[in-house]
Amino acid sequence: MSNNVHFEPSPEEKLSDTNTLYVFAMGQFIDHDIAMTPESEINDCCEHGYDLDNCFNIIITEKDKFSNILVPGHCMEVKRSAALFCPDATSNNRPRRQQMDAITSFVDASNVYGSDAQRQTSLRDDSTGFLLKVAFDYQLHMIRIGNNSNDTCTLTEPRQQCSRAGDLRVDEVPTLSTIHFLFVLEHNRIANKLKNFYADTETIFQETRRIVIAMMQKIVYDEFLPAVVSPQGMHNFQLASSSQYIYEPDTDPTMINPFGIAFRFGHSMIPQQMILLSRDLKQEILPDISENTEETFFNPKLTYAPLGYERLANYLSAINAPKRDHIIEEAVRSRLFIDREAKTTFDLVALNIQRGRDHGLPSYNEYRKWCGLTSVDRNWNNNGADSGLTDHSLALIQMLREAGYDSPQDIDLFVGGISEQSLKGGSLGPTFECLIGAQFRRMKYGDRFWFQNKDAGFNEYQIAAIRRYSLSKILCNNYNFAEINYPSVFKVSDRRVPCSEIPDLDLAAFIPGK
Repeated sequence: MSNNVHFEPSPEEKLSDTNTLYVFAMGQFIDHDIAMTPESEINDCCEHGYDLDNCFNIIITEKDKFSNILVPGHCMEVKRSAALFCPDATSNNRPRRQQMDAITSFVDASNVYGSDAQRQTSLRDDSTGFLLKVAFDYQLHMIRIGNNSNDTCTLTEPRQQCSRAGDLRVDEVPTLSTIHFLFVLEHNRIANKLKNFYADTETIFQETRRIVIAMMQKIVYDEFLPAVVSPQGMHNFQLASSSQYIYEPDTDPTMINPFGIAFRFGHSMIPQQMILLSRDLKQEILPDISENTEETFFNPKLTYAPLGYERLANYLSAINAPKRDHIIEEAVRSRLFIDREAKTTFDLVALNIQRGRDHGLPSYNEYRKWCGLTSVDRNWNNNGADSGLTDHSLALIQMLREAGYDSPQDIDLFVGGISEQSLKGGSLGPTFECLIGAQFRRMKYGDRFWFQNKDAGFNEYQIAAIRRYSLSKILCNNYNFAEINYPSVFKVSDRRVPCSEIPDLDLAAFIPGK
């Protein structure tokens, strides 16, 4: 499936006309705020492939196209998601294998502050109590994100350190680390502004955290989602914070299983390279100016370049994202977490398909029906042209047929959803838009502490201040942009304006007694 449907022989990236690379970077950051599925605790599934309760390996066969690593007989290790056995509504009280979310499923900045008290404590600055920890790079005389133990990433120089953040995956790629550090800086900026108005450090920290969580909710629903969900979808699922908000105590805010596959749409927007750009958005002639994406996994090297975080932030703003389509770049399709010495690598598409099967997810067709869309046919009628795949191009229908699916109704959710044509005004096809829209609606209306609900404790002036603030201004305030896309940093169509013209957060609204 990966080779037939998701491989692109041309080395040129097909770029989006509508989305900047911030859609890719922020999408990954958001995902790490709401979802993390733990894997089975087993050391080596390729040695214990017989353990089907914990392992679901992919073995390369003679029929597969392969590289010098993915040769016939090669074992691509897949640990199954950790299991929780419990009955569900259709199991007649018999236990069924289910999966867990190891972090909070709310949009609550857990990727900044952690999902438990122990991790949050480890992130807080010991000397002040109200700031988040940062580290100091003595070579560059600059602060950077706090340090972690050095077994959580790959280090290439003695002075380098792995990163510590609210989410464990902070070093997965340097653009993700850049967004993490941005919100550390923003927390500390706000906390330093408010510190003289509260009597104790705990209140300063928690009030700042409450504001940052509200900012995150506003950015996700009013800036990020409109860049990927169609206007009709935003309306249907009542996602914009401008909509009248009424908390729904009966709405379940937990994660629906297929969302974990649908939100992987961003895998088609992963760029081939990570590049450091100056403030004028030019590529300066300096060492370590860029890296192929496959060389950056869990490697913080680019962030240690002079102004590394800022220049990565410039890059995300300046470059159009790869187009959201069926193509997955080779950096992750055949060179994910590549280790040339150990001769191991992974195929992200194959992993996505296998993960859906591991979770027991129904086919693409079943989720179309769940979404109220038309069903696909049982047979490849007229060579697939009349197979009911109404949201796919004829060329893609042929790819799906030739990939080996016996029936259109057998197509896996990831393969069928990622290859749909985008809806008007959005970046998703109808099936993924349905699943993503439904999940974000659950997380909004099922959240008692949503920033527009009275239980969050914000008054009307504070809510107005939050809604006027933007990710664009956060970047201006912390990464020294001169100008940036506004009102949405995610949209190519929003013109770049001077930072001085972008509304700032009105902190006066948050001063006690004001």
